[in-house]
Amino acid sequence: MNFKATRHAVIIIIVLLLSTAQAAEHFLPKSFAWKKVCNGVERFDFSSQSVPVTYHVVKIDLTAGFQLKSFPDSKDFSTLNASSYTPVKTKEFAKKNKCIVAFNGSPFINKNKKHVYLAGIHKKDGIVFSKPNNKYAALAFTKDLKAVVLPVQTEENCLPYEHVFGGFYPVLIEGEEQTFKAETFDSRCGAGVSKDGKTLYILVAEGEQSNISTGLSYQQCARIFKAMGCYSALEFDGGGSTQLCLNGKSVLTYVQIRPQANSIGFSY
Repeated sequence: MNFKATRHAVIIIIVLLLSTAQAAEHFLPKSFAWKKVCNGVERFDFSSQSVPVTYHVVKIDLTAGFQLKSFPDSKDFSTLNASSYTPVKTKEFAKKNKCIVAFNGSPFINKNKKHVYLAGIHKKDGIVFSKPNNKYAALAFTKDLKAVVLPVQTEENCLPYEHVFGGFYPVLIEGEEQTFKAETFDSRCGAGVSKDGKTLYILVAEGEQSNISTGLSYQQCARIFKAMGCYSALEFDGGGSTQLCLNGKSVLTYVQIRPQANSIGFSY
């Protein structure tokens, strides 16, 4: 046996394994250098060419006196119903409501080319627009805007909260990263909450131009939320629905074409 050759082979394997492990961590920054947007809102933008991946995070102090906005809202009920309505781009929603921060929300089902209905809970100001879906998680707020991630949407779970917006799956529950059978990469939109419910984090990853950014997996989103100090987190609709706007302008490096079935925002 050629021990010298074997030793060299082992060294090469170790180096490759370490390189792979390091590459897998390239989506995490060494630290989060937050930049102030306005009172109560900070942002962080990350880009790595080694993966490649680009994502954006907004941190919102929910005690800063914000008003919660959404589409659809009670003012839309005279013309909208849960079975058929026209979606609106988050960017348009943000401009109309003068939102400092606005992002897309729940997954939806296309009824036809122009009409959709939500695949989960949408509750605003105590009024239920769309019923819970017990396959998925939700982001809920009390009347004074204390936030919590509900791992499962049920009528009982949603009842105590003034506002509830459905998403897809929880990726972080009480500080524990959730596991998934497959690791797929795509554009993502998700929300994380601090343990005291006073800080909300919105994470969006770009994935529509794979040569520039491959997007993130649910597992990677969980790692990012946990690294920022979140206690719980969930994913909203991703892919072509992904959108995050600051002061009415999209943070994405590409033009978002698809309208969103619902949007959530904060204004003063």
